[in-house]
Amino acid sequence: MRVADYHFIDRWRVEGNIKEVADIIEDAPSLPRWWPSVYFEAEELEPGVGEHGVDRLISLRAGGWLPYTLRINFRTVESRYPNGLN
Repeated sequence: MRVADYHFIDRWRVEGNIKEVADIIEDAPSLPRWWPSVYFEAEELEPGVGEHGVDRLISLRAGGWLPYTLRINFRTVESRYPNGLN
């Protein structure tokens, strides 16, 4: 089976201060608790280093309104806490 690489950029508008939002996004394993209709499972595969988990690897199973399920692995390569992560 051929594997395709995709790059997604998300921009969200949420109610809360920047630190509150950064803490939720940084805690990726809890995403199913915040948005269970989209994130079905989330697991930390590798913890990363430092206070904000640079090099951390997360595995997600997601879906929502899509007619298929996505399996997503993402790694934090840079933290600009609380202003963002890559």
